[in-house]
Amino acid sequence: MKRLLGLLIVLSLGGNTRPTEGAADPAKATIVVYNRSAPDAIALASFYARARQIPDDHLVGLECSTEEEISREEYDTAIAEPLRKTFSDRNWWT
Repeated sequence: MKRLLGLLIVLSLGGNTRPTEGAADPAKATIVVYNRSAPDAIALASFYARARQIPDDHLVGLECSTEEEISREEYDTAIAEPLRKTFSDRNWWT
């Protein structure tokens, strides 16, 4: 179970994610981040996105270590910076 959780991160892009009248569509306010280095990650990310009706362009693959622990430097260069760039490129910052 711990390994599966490490393959997939789901992030909210903001907005109201509770299904109330007039609320933003939660599927359109969610991105799924997966590790392209993990063999089953894309299949798991795609399955999750389809099940939750998350648009295909809201799947973001990153090249990360498959080790359970990483350094802060590796986090910054392999995860944080690529995500910041993706958010900027796709105008997801609110």
